[in-house]
Amino acid sequence: MADRKLTVITYHAVDDRGDIISVTPARFRRQMKLLGTHGYRGVSLKEAFNCLEQNGTFPENTVVLTFDDAYHCVYSNALPCLEEFGFGATVFVPTAFVGMGEGDARQTNAHLGRDMMDWRQIKEMADHGIEIGAHTRSHPDLRKLDPEALEDELGGCRRELEDRLGAGVNSFAYPYGYWNERIKMATGQHFRHACTTQLGHNRPGVDPLRIRRLDAYYLGRDSTLVRTAAGGMAPWWVFRQFLRDLRARVEPGR
Repeated sequence: MADRKLTVITYHAVDDRGDIISVTPARFRRQMKLLGTHGYRGVSLKEAFNCLEQNGTFPENTVVLTFDDAYHCVYSNALPCLEEFGFGATVFVPTAFVGMGEGDARQTNAHLGRDMMDWRQIKEMADHGIEIGAHTRSHPDLRKLDPEALEDELGGCRRELEDRLGAGVNSFAYPYGYWNERIKMATGQHFRHACTTQLGHNRPGVDPLRIRRLDAYYLGRDSTLVRTAAGGMAPWWVFRQFLRDLRARVEPGR
């Protein structure tokens, strides 16, 4: 029991655009139904790690569902489905983009070219039991920031979210998955848990500021989703991470 693995899935957009960060609403609902049919619950990062801290193990038969960037389509398409199946989740918000339309978001950061949630919608998600986590203020590469700017992106984001929501914010996701030891130490001054983009499952001894996640992009097959939720397919995920690391060496700016 003490070695129970935790699967954390990364979603971004739930829409019909068909790009690399998108899962269609129909596919998302099918995935949630499939998890429920096989006895799994979708939970927030906070719930999973609270269980670990209290009981020394992750909750049984659970999958953590995370959504980066707080796109409006998550509110309109994912939230009704999560409510239908009684699932929790965590949404990571870059606060400088809240309420922006697609054009303004794309002009500010080319990686965020979609309509964003506004504060009312974020608060509504929180009121429905969805954990709201931080994703910095302006979604930068944190490695390139000086200490003052880094503090503004981390602490400033957390304070704004807490002021708006009237609740503590404990979870964080590194933009683009970029981090180093300096960034991790700074993050730990503000947050209890932080998600990377490192592929793999998490065991109870995981560094809570280096949580591994699995991209929904790779979970197109029903069998892959079910086996991954159960903590399986480890060699395949290791291979996918090897390919990522290889690409990063070939493209050192990534």
